[in-house]
Amino acid sequence: MLGIFLYILGTNANVSQCREIFQRSGATISRYFAIVLEKVSRITIDLIALDD
Repeated sequence: MLGIFLYILGTNANVSQCREIFQRSGATISRYFAIVLEKVSRITIDLIALDD
């Protein structure tokens, strides 16, 4: 999952390119990307503290 996420961000690849490289369906690629994006968003909220 993380590999797909990083590949898309690093190369600006689309789902069709990822399907060919990772041998997964477009739905799987999209689902994996969404899952990792959600996790990264949650980590960001925990790591960034607002100054009072």
